[in-house]
Amino acid sequence: MNKVIYQYDSLENNYKRYLNQKNNPHTSENGEQLKAKNIIVQYVRTSTKDDKGRQEIDLDSGSKIEFFRDGILIEGSWEKQNGKFIYFNSEGEEIEINPGQTWIQIVPNQTKVSY
Repeated sequence: MNKVIYQYDSLENNYKRYLNQKNNPHTSENGEQLKAKNIIVQYVRTSTKDDKGRQEIDLDSGSKIEFFRDGILIEGSWEKQNGKFIYFNSEGEEIEINPGQTWIQIVPNQTKVSY
Protein backbone atom coordinates (compact mmCIF):
# COMPACT_ATOMS: atom_id res chain seq x y z
CA MET A 1 0.00 0.00 0.00
CA ASN A 2 1.31 3.44 -0.92
CA LYS A 3 1.35 6.38 1.45
CA VAL A 4 0.18 9.51 -0.35
CA ILE A 5 1.73 12.85 0.62
CA TYR A 6 0.65 16.29 -0.56
CA GLN A 7 2.88 19.35 -0.10
CA TYR A 8 1.39 22.81 -0.52
CA ASP A 9 3.31 25.12 -2.90
CA SER A 10 2.33 28.71 -2.06
CA LEU A 11 4.00 30.15 -5.20
CA GLU A 12 1.84 28.02 -7.51
CA ASN A 13 -1.10 27.77 -5.05
CA ASN A 14 -1.37 24.03 -5.53
CA TYR A 15 -0.57 20.75 -3.82
CA LYS A 16 2.23 18.56 -5.17
CA ARG A 17 1.72 14.82 -4.81
CA TYR A 18 4.35 12.36 -3.55
CA LEU A 19 4.35 8.61 -2.96
CA ASN A 20 5.63 7.17 0.32
CA GLN A 21 8.18 9.95 0.99
CA LYS A 22 8.73 13.61 0.06
CA ASN A 23 11.72 12.85 -2.16
CA ASN A 24 9.58 10.62 -4.42
CA PRO A 25 7.34 12.84 -6.60
CA HIS A 26 4.30 11.10 -8.08
CA THR A 27 4.63 11.76 -11.80
CA SER A 28 2.52 11.27 -14.90
CA GLU A 29 3.68 9.22 -17.88
CA ASN A 30 5.36 12.32 -19.35
CA GLY A 31 7.38 12.86 -16.15
CA GLU A 32 5.46 15.86 -14.78
CA GLN A 33 4.70 15.86 -11.07
CA LEU A 34 1.00 15.46 -10.28
CA LYS A 35 -0.55 18.59 -8.75
CA ALA A 36 -3.99 19.65 -7.60
CA LYS A 37 -5.72 22.89 -6.61
CA ASN A 38 -8.03 21.11 -4.15
CA ILE A 39 -7.57 18.01 -1.99
CA ILE A 40 -10.70 16.53 -0.43
CA VAL A 41 -10.39 13.75 2.14
CA GLN A 42 -13.88 12.24 2.09
CA TYR A 43 -14.60 9.85 4.94
CA VAL A 44 -17.03 6.98 4.31
CA ARG A 45 -18.49 4.02 6.16
CA THR A 46 -17.05 0.69 5.05
CA SER A 47 -17.66 -2.94 5.90
CA THR A 48 -16.12 -6.22 4.81
CA LYS A 49 -18.54 -7.95 2.46
CA ASP A 50 -16.92 -11.36 1.98
CA ASP A 51 -14.19 -13.74 3.13
CA LYS A 52 -11.76 -12.28 0.57
CA GLY A 53 -11.79 -8.99 2.49
CA ARG A 54 -13.48 -6.96 -0.22
CA GLN A 55 -15.04 -3.76 1.06
CA GLU A 56 -18.53 -2.37 0.80
CA ILE A 57 -18.23 1.43 0.58
CA ASP A 58 -21.15 3.66 1.53
CA LEU A 59 -21.13 6.60 -0.90
CA ASP A 60 -24.68 7.69 -0.08
CA SER A 61 -24.97 8.45 3.64
CA GLY A 62 -22.59 11.38 4.04
CA SER A 63 -19.91 11.90 6.67
CA LYS A 64 -17.07 14.27 7.45
CA ILE A 65 -14.46 15.82 5.14
CA GLU A 66 -11.15 17.57 5.38
CA PHE A 67 -10.92 20.01 2.48
CA PHE A 68 -7.52 21.49 1.61
CA ARG A 69 -7.56 24.62 -0.56
CA ASP A 70 -5.25 27.65 -0.81
CA GLY A 71 -2.98 26.24 1.89
CA ILE A 72 -5.73 26.01 4.50
CA LEU A 73 -7.82 23.21 5.97
CA ILE A 74 -11.61 23.45 5.99
CA GLU A 75 -13.30 20.82 8.15
CA GLY A 76 -16.85 19.94 7.29
CA SER A 77 -19.12 17.30 5.86
CA TRP A 78 -20.34 15.84 2.60
CA GLU A 79 -23.74 14.81 1.29
CA LYS A 80 -24.89 13.16 -1.88
CA GLN A 81 -27.68 15.12 -3.56
CA ASN A 82 -29.17 14.10 -6.91
CA GLY A 83 -26.17 11.87 -7.61
CA LYS A 84 -23.62 14.63 -6.89
CA PHE A 85 -21.32 15.11 -3.89
CA ILE A 86 -21.79 18.45 -2.12
CA TYR A 87 -19.23 19.67 0.42
CA PHE A 88 -20.06 21.89 3.41
CA ASN A 89 -17.94 23.75 5.96
CA SER A 90 -18.60 23.38 9.69
CA GLU A 91 -21.19 26.20 9.51
CA GLY A 92 -23.19 24.27 6.88
CA GLU A 93 -22.25 26.53 3.97
CA GLU A 94 -21.31 24.93 0.65
CA ILE A 95 -17.56 25.04 0.03
CA GLU A 96 -16.39 26.65 -3.19
CA ILE A 97 -13.95 24.46 -5.12
CA ASN A 98 -11.04 26.23 -6.81
CA PRO A 99 -10.97 25.90 -10.60
CA GLY A 100 -8.48 23.25 -11.65
CA GLN A 101 -7.52 19.73 -10.69
CA THR A 102 -9.27 18.25 -7.64
CA TRP A 103 -8.19 15.03 -5.93
CA ILE A 104 -10.80 13.28 -3.81
CA GLN A 105 -9.31 10.74 -1.39
CA ILE A 106 -12.10 8.44 -0.24
CA VAL A 107 -11.07 6.82 3.04
CA PRO A 108 -12.76 4.71 5.73
CA ASN A 109 -14.13 6.70 8.70
CA GLN A 110 -11.46 5.31 11.05
CA THR A 111 -8.51 6.45 8.85
CA LYS A 112 -5.99 8.75 10.53
CA VAL A 113 -4.80 11.56 8.27
CA SER A 114 -1.75 13.64 9.25
CA TYR A 115 -1.27 17.25 8.21
